[in-house]
Amino acid sequence: MSANRFKYKVWINEDIDGAFGETEQGMLRKGWLKDQCDWFQLSPNGQELMWGRDDCEEPLVVGRDVSVLFSTGLKDQLGKEIFEGDIIEYPTVSGIKIHHPVIWIQKRCCFMPITLSGEVIGNIYENPELIEESPCQK
Repeated sequence: MSANRFKYKVWINEDIDGAFGETEQGMLRKGWLKDQCDWFQLSPNGQELMWGRDDCEEPLVVGRDVSVLFSTGLKDQLGKEIFEGDIIEYPTVSGIKIHHPVIWIQKRCCFMPITLSGEVIGNIYENPELIEESPCQK
């Protein structure tokens, strides 16, 4: 099954000079790729990301240039779709609210944590401080 049948979003790990030529406007900035190009598609082997404005630009390398974050296929208690890298806030039995990033556990072939009583409050790229604020991390 092709990786393109799955929902995903793409984070650019660092600024990339010369992505569209040798000008300031030719730079891809650290942040969400969807805000900086017209289209993108994960290669069949999942190792490269094809992208561009009009034509196809130089492929980006997954893991080095970009992070690909797949959807879990679930929604939080407010109906927001949950992606890998999202930070979920959920209550414990004692009422303490815990912040935990959604990660893929390869050995178990599943995303953790998965709780339907939680709420997406950010993600590990834009809001890393939310993980540090978690009572679980102290």
